Amino acid sequence: MHRYVLAAAVLLLVTLAITGTVFYSHHRPSDADYRLARDRGAEYLDLHLYGAALKEFEQAVKLRPQEADPLLGMASIYIQLGDAAKAVQEADRATQIEKQSADAWIILGRAHWQQREFAEAGKAALKARELDPTDANATELLLHIYFDQEQPEKFKAELGRDPKPSPAIQDLAVQFYIRQGQFASAYDLRTRYDRPQLDRSIIEAELAFKREPGRTELPSQMIRDLVRAGRFKEAVEIRGLTGQSPFFSSEKWGLTRQTPNFLELGKAYWMVGRKDDAINAYRRTSAERVYKLPAEIALAAITGDVAHWREAFQAERPIQDLFILSQLESLLPKADPLTRAFIFRYAGLFNSYFYNKSAEEALHVLNDKPQDFDALMTIANAYQHLGRIDDAARYLELAKESHPREAETFSRLANLAIASGSEDPERIVDLMNQAVKLEPRNAGYLYNLGWLYDQIGEKAKSTDLYKRAIDASPLSFEAMNNLALTYGEW
Repeated sequence: MHRYVLAAAVLLLVTLAITGTVFYSHHRPSDADYRLARDRGAEYLDLHLYGAALKEFEQAVKLRPQEADPLLGMASIYIQLGDAAKAVQEADRATQIEKQSADAWIILGRAHWQQREFAEAGKAALKARELDPTDANATELLLHIYFDQEQPEKFKAELGRDPKPSPAIQDLAVQFYIRQGQFASAYDLRTRYDRPQLDRSIIEAELAFKREPGRTELPSQMIRDLVRAGRFKEAVEIRGLTGQSPFFSSEKWGLTRQTPNFLELGKAYWMVGRKDDAINAYRRTSAERVYKLPAEIALAAITGDVAHWREAFQAERPIQDLFILSQLESLLPKADPLTRAFIFRYAGLFNSYFYNKSAEEALHVLNDKPQDFDALMTIANAYQHLGRIDDAARYLELAKESHPREAETFSRLANLAIASGSEDPERIVDLMNQAVKLEPRNAGYLYNLGWLYDQIGEKAKSTDLYKRAIDASPLSFEAMNNLALTYGEW
């Protein structure tokens, strides 16, 4: 009897074990479930759908807690969202699982770098390089670290490791030399990086023009590329070959407000010593408005006339031109404080670091001339870009009191009030009205006032001002767009 009971018990245990195994095999997470969650997370990440991607990666982690990929996906999301602490946490977990993964160490390094933990970021980048000496991501991360820590010797040494750096590293290298105040070196480096593509483009244009001489846009393109490649004499020769042909000076040659031909010709003439021709080309460029800012700065550098600096910073478009910036470096050693302030103001468009230097030089001017309008406006501009809104407003008020007929002070005060979230719309409108009264043909002031009226629902006034802005300048694209939207609402 006992023998039968024991046998039955054993049978029952075996049955339960088999049943449990079958049940678990049907309900345990499958590889397919894990891969689906992981891959969906990666797809959502590529589409910048960070919330959805995070949910998928979290599910993948639950299914396979010892897999590094979803942890790295989560770390990448947190980096994009600016949550460096969480990114470090997830990336660190991934490196514990995949100690030999260069990708994991790179993401951990990026997370540390975002958190300004440069020592830890450097360690992670060097570990990634140890695992994969060919990984360009390690080079890029180290360059960012050395850039932010202002370690120029380490930056240069790291940059020299790669004879063919990626576009991202090229851009960072150019920014490095700009930040160092070596504007000419930055431009030379940019030219060196771009030269193979430029030379190819020039040859293709030459061949195409021989085959199709009717393609009137090609000489314009060739002049631009030759100048960018530093082949200034050849650019001038092309201009000479076309002479004063009506084709070259007409829209057929692309010399319209939308193209930089006269700006490029000005550079070529300047570099071959034909300064009068350069001045004429830059004046024509300025008159066409699109490239007024770099053209007027070039005129200031060539002529030494401070009026061109003032005119430059009235331009409607903040155009960056690295060639023009490169020509300003040689002016700095002998320049007066105001000119240095102007140079650094333009350099601030390339790197905000220079706004501080611009303000410092302008303050030197105010030591001798407390009411100098150019210095006051330059300081206000610098502080506004640096986020020092109260300081910017203080200097603008000083400028308004000492120069009550200058429209720019009223306009900038209005813009500052908007930027600071002022709850006094009447004051803002009044300031912009003052600016428009003082300069009734300034397209920027007209547009800004129109936009203000648009925001408070006075459509008739905003429509009239948009029309006036368009009439004042063909560059008033925002006014055109807003006017069309206004008509669409009626």
